[in-house]
Amino acid sequence: MSQNGFLSTNSVIEEINSLGADKIQLNTESLTLNLKFLDDFLESLIENNKKREKKIEYIADINVYKSILHDKFFFKLNEANVRTVCVGLESGSYDIRNNILHRPQYTNDDFCEFCELAKKFNINVYVFVLVGIPYETQEDYLKTVEVLRKAQPNFIRFYIYMPYPGTDLYKKLIEEDKALAILSTSLLILDMISP
Repeated sequence: MSQNGFLSTNSVIEEINSLGADKIQLNTESLTLNLKFLDDFLESLIENNKKREKKIEYIADINVYKSILHDKFFFKLNEANVRTVCVGLESGSYDIRNNILHRPQYTNDDFCEFCELAKKFNINVYVFVLVGIPYETQEDYLKTVEVLRKAQPNFIRFYIYMPYPGTDLYKKLIEEDKALAILSTSLLILDMISP
């Protein structure tokens, strides 16, 4: 591991090559935290694929930040053979997404631009959405539907919100004596949709 907390690109490429896989999911949202590292890393993926008879196809978890909303970033993802990006919208409500869930701060327009740029460079967009988020109103939910319709991602996966112990929201729900009700509702929904 390097001094900045990121693995070196060489060590990651060595590990990727040792797997012998044709498709790999880069399961880390921290890729977009250090843009210099990300640029070097994508360049390493491009160079590594040039040496291979069959290119490795990548799926990458990406957080939406204004700093990546440009052609150059998505062009480089495409060149690195990133065929799918996974992104957690969680909610179309800015208030829910930022003040309740504490997700990275971006607007719904930023999210739609992210999806548009990915599609422009033939990259699929896989979106994660939470339902049953505490304090979410019907108006908040309708904002989620609206942004998904506008963004038109390739895939949408809905998750039922579950309060995780130790998170700020879990602590707040405990303080307000709502955690058990939220958990019970989530389990009831799970029971209703399970085969």
